[in-house]
Amino acid sequence: MTGTQGGQRESALLTELCLQLDQRIEEIARRLLGEPNRALSTRNQLRFGRNGSLAVEIAGARRGRWYDHEQKQGGGALDLVVRCTGLSRRDAAEQAAGELGLDVERRSSPRRRIVATYDYRDETGAVLFQVVRYAPKTFRQRCPDGRGGWSWRVRGIRQVPYRLPELLGAALDVPVFVVEGEKDADRLASLGLVATCNAGGANTWPEALTPAFAGRTVCILPDNDAAGRNHAHKVAAALEGVADSIRIVGLPDLPPGGDVSDWLDGGGDAAALLALADSSPAWQPQAAGGSEDVPRDALVPYCDEALTLAFSERHADDLRYCEFFGRWSEWRAGRWREDVKRRVFTLARRLCRDHCAGALRGIDDEKAAARIGAGIASAKTVAAVVNLARADPRHATAHEDWDVDPWALNTPKGIIDLRTGKMGRHDRGALLSKITAVAAADSQCPRWRRFLDEVTGGDVDLQAFLARVAGYGLTGSTREHALFFLYGTGANGKGTFLNTLTGILGDYAQVASMALSRERWPAPPPR
Repeated sequence: MTGTQGGQRESALLTELCLQLDQRIEEIARRLLGEPNRALSTRNQLRFGRNGSLAVEIAGARRGRWYDHEQKQGGGALDLVVRCTGLSRRDAAEQAAGELGLDVERRSSPRRRIVATYDYRDETGAVLFQVVRYAPKTFRQRCPDGRGGWSWRVRGIRQVPYRLPELLGAALDVPVFVVEGEKDADRLASLGLVATCNAGGANTWPEALTPAFAGRTVCILPDNDAAGRNHAHKVAAALEGVADSIRIVGLPDLPPGGDVSDWLDGGGDAAALLALADSSPAWQPQAAGGSEDVPRDALVPYCDEALTLAFSERHADDLRYCEFFGRWSEWRAGRWREDVKRRVFTLARRLCRDHCAGALRGIDDEKAAARIGAGIASAKTVAAVVNLARADPRHATAHEDWDVDPWALNTPKGIIDLRTGKMGRHDRGALLSKITAVAAADSQCPRWRRFLDEVTGGDVDLQAFLARVAGYGLTGSTREHALFFLYGTGANGKGTFLNTLTGILGDYAQVASMALSRERWPAPPPR
């Protein structure tokens, strides 16, 4: 068969498969997008997303078509698979066919290669199904066919957590880490930890997985993206009332989209992970009947509450509010920086503009769209979003939670524990609002030592005392109940000493009021 004939045959097979997939678009959409927005869906059309912006036609003349009114994209069922998985059309077609059990002949010269397989086993260790990882990065599932081979028809196969025998073999009080992929689970297992995940990544959590976590201590490690965080809360909600305790553990300094393997590659280890898990607060479900118990897609589109929930979802990691101080803080370069330029309003305006654009695209009546859009982007709405977000648990803090550890010194490279001298990663949860101007350097500082020798006249004991004073100033401790003064004639190094220390300390340095150096009484006290 010539290359041209092979290409034509493959094109014909792909066209045939597209027609079959279009007839199954409702099943495909639910697999990829989850449950539709029931309030906005109809008998012929499913609406997905909080605003119902993605429409999927499941009946009628347009069955098999979809359109995203926000992104202005659309197509057939295969286009939807490509969009949601990032696969090529060929690979997406093969994956969809395998998952739906469609009998379509494979191309004769596959361009992918298997780079890893992950066995999902039952309680006895028998393989139920296998996740296959290809290069370029794609995933498929297959199950034993009973004849020593594999079948790609996995529909109806029992779903279990990955590494189920190891999970069930661990003591109930041993932390179980729930990650988003088999590779991460195996990485943690190699460190002696109990780890698991569900097949399919962050899109699903089958109910059949939940009983395996009864009475267990669960620590969920989300990837650093919106999908990962949403998945973490979805898993936590599924395990609530089944697991003994649930914690969502945020890993510090992850790059966008990063996971626990990236954190380990950056210097993390099992001991540090266990410490993070132990210090993470227990996950708590929202109070039943509260406004936050209602999904955002069940609210009136573009109302203040819906916009505020969207704002908090977008900025949950990087914005905090303290009612006592009456101010917002933003996570910038390793510390929480006070929002003195009202960036929180800029972010709220940006969100409202985005939703305004979505409303204008999704409403056919121009006058109605203009009226709704003007309301969404109004100053009143922006202010309402900022005001309501103050009370969101993802932003709200108490004043006593800030800068509480007197032995934590925040530097551009990380947080130094002044009791041990060890440096850890930056941590949003520590709520540190200060940072030094420079990081600790591996240097003996010969010029500084010469300066100290000059200004103390070679007095080694005085130099050691000054070092202790400087070290004490790094801490937040006041246990010595001491206030230190430098005194002497001019040009003896007092200013240089203090200016150097304050320059290094950065945010931690504060110049004392001149009133402290005056007499207690401005005039002789009355007799």
